[in-house]
Amino acid sequence: MVRVAYSRDGAFIVVGFEGGYMNIVETSELSDVHSGRNTSATITALACSTSGDQVAMADSVHHVLLYSCLPHKHTNRWEFVGRTQTHHDRVVGLAFGESPSGQTRLFSLGADSRMAEYDLDGSVPASGLKILRHLDLPPTITPSALAFAPPVQYFRHSSAETMLLACDEQYKVRMINADTQSQVTTFLGPTFGGPVSKLIMFKSSTSEDAFLAYLTKERVVGLLAWPMDGDPARTMGLIAHPGAITAMAVSYDGRKLLTAGADGTLAVWDITATALTRSAADGGAQRWENVLADPQLVEEMREYFLYAQIKAQGEDCMAPRATPGTIPASMLPEMMCAAGFYPTQAEIAVMRSHLAFMAASRNLDVIEDVSFEDFLCLYANHRPLSDATHDDIVQAFSAMGANPNNGKLTRDQLLGLLQQVGEAMAVEELTAALEKLTGAKKLTKSMPHTIDAGTFSADVLGFDREANPPPPQADVSPA
Repeated sequence: MVRVAYSRDGAFIVVGFEGGYMNIVETSELSDVHSGRNTSATITALACSTSGDQVAMADSVHHVLLYSCLPHKHTNRWEFVGRTQTHHDRVVGLAFGESPSGQTRLFSLGADSRMAEYDLDGSVPASGLKILRHLDLPPTITPSALAFAPPVQYFRHSSAETMLLACDEQYKVRMINADTQSQVTTFLGPTFGGPVSKLIMFKSSTSEDAFLAYLTKERVVGLLAWPMDGDPARTMGLIAHPGAITAMAVSYDGRKLLTAGADGTLAVWDITATALTRSAADGGAQRWENVLADPQLVEEMREYFLYAQIKAQGEDCMAPRATPGTIPASMLPEMMCAAGFYPTQAEIAVMRSHLAFMAASRNLDVIEDVSFEDFLCLYANHRPLSDATHDDIVQAFSAMGANPNNGKLTRDQLLGLLQQVGEAMAVEELTAALEKLTGAKKLTKSMPHTIDAGTFSADVLGFDREANPPPPQADVSPA
């Protein structure tokens, strides 16, 4: 399979081949400028810096390689800088971009949930490609694409910060602050045709609005309005090819989208994105009710919200009841649990960060009280699209070191891991949780001496052993 990348000014094309061969071709006469082979593995991704003097590649054995156009005598020539193996799984994203200060930066994202930034200033042929820093996303996340985020209008006071967008196989788009190495927020991404496999930021040809073009592995391409908020009404997708799509590009002026199919077809699409630019405020809570598409759940959430207002005033309060239409932001975690989403402490921290993001968009320092619309918005964006299944528990047991022959852990192993690894639980907390699940007042009575995933999911957690159906797929328009 051949990989191709254009320089931003169109002066050259980079072509990567099976076997690790790479050619840089000057476009005016299609003559080779540089040829090289610095890996024997297939080239899987290519990226060109905006300045046009650096090229990055990823190969099928998880290396990232860098080439630079460097001074040589009285001219410049392309040289291989070096390669490094940052990831332990395939590289799903490779992106050059600029920080708001104008500094060129290079990031990679692997299916191993690791994001890495490379030291472009300190990487020279004599010392090779150096890693500047890396961020490990939660291991439950399987990334699928990476892109620089367009500028966010209401983050101008933080103009020195670089924002990235990481898509994953759970249909989420996570905004990550590359400077603080923290997750800013999570959005519900497009659910058309599978997880996003490529994301490209571009500017509108008719306004200052920014958009994102996305590609899925099978058949579907589409557009996202920016800034994102998780509302599918600001997203569109269409069936562009009958099978796998191997490449996507956006023209320099934002007017054309090009896609290439595995069947050898090339399609050119006109971009008219005005339909996606409606205000995020339109529709109020009703638009999030449409996203959830479950009237019974929405009604239950409305009742929980009303009760939370009463609880916030005090259940024993004798004064006239006030229902201000908001609840304290501190009540969000228990509200999410009441609605069937049980966030981890890390997920709760991301929701708090999302509230700060929403506050900035409204010119507020902080959001202390949350409306019903905000509650539905946070729930729709942060909840998993599918519930945990028996297969998920089996994979978790395997990751915890279950016996490969029978898939079992000892009770002491499992209890020890729950108290020591990840978001560790105190003995009192674990005892109380297992008592509610099993009725046993002692940890040693809550489960047998050895336990497998099936017994744990069915007898302890009360899960159905049958796998849940895949997340619902939204309708897409045929090409």
